[in-house]
Formats: sequence, structure tokens, C-alpha cells
Amino acid sequence: MRRWMILIMALSAIACLLPAAATPVLVTEVPVEEPFVEPTGTPGCQPSPAVTLEVRRIDPNSVWVHASGLQPGEIPRVIYSASAKGEGMYGDAGEFREGADEQGEFSIDLSGLELGSMSLEGPYTATWDIRLIHARGVACATITLP
Repeated sequence: MRRWMILIMALSAIACLLPAAATPVLVTEVPVEEPFVEPTGTPGCQPSPAVTLEVRRIDPNSVWVHASGLQPGEIPRVIYSASAKGEGMYGDAGEFREGADEQGEFSIDLSGLELGSMSLEGPYTATWDIRLIHARGVACATITLP
């Protein structure tokens, strides 16, 4: 009798380990449409096709930054960075009182783009990464100075 009880307990334990017959669940995958973003040479840029950014050299330490395609009155943020010979600099153009004009145009002059305050000997060049952050993304451009 004792053997029968052990056998019944063993069979019930094994039955508990077996998967129960369940109703099959139908799973359907819905593809997610991700918008295509054109890759840029500057990591972290999220360009908007409607916004363009132009950067021109004024002198060895200054550039003119012009954006078009912004919303009228939109106030962007401009940040910049560069490195040369192991030294680096980061800057923020600060708060602007006035944003884009009625045509969505915005321009500023960035001066003081020099790494000369650091102990760099001899002639050097630095590639500046200019980023204009706006409501629909980040427009980026690079320029090498001097």
C-alpha cells in the first residue's frame, strides 16, 4: 500500500510539471513606421528638412550663423564646440531677445572662436561644430578656423 501511495504522489508531481493544454494565442505584429532621418556627419543632429543652417567665416575668430525655415518669433539656442591639439572649448551663445523674423530667418555673429587662450604653440586650425537647436530638431554645421 505504501508503494502505491508513493507511486501516486510521484505521478501527481510529474503531472504538475507538465504544461497544461492551453488555448493557442494568436499574436500579430504591427510594423512601426519610423520617419527616415538623413544621416549627418555630425552626431546628435536631428535635421528638419524645412530648416537650413549656413555658417560663413567673418575673420579668423568669428563666424556668421544664419538659419532659415524657422517659425516666426521662434527663439533658437546656438551652441558651439571645437578641439585642437588635445585642447577643447565649448560655448553657448546665450539667450536671445528676439527670435526669427516674419520670414523665419535668424542670424547672429559668433565671435571669440579661438583656442589661443590655451597653450597652443604655432599655427593651428580648429573645426568648430555649430548647432542651432529649434522646436523641430537640431541643425548642424562645421567650419574650420582660422
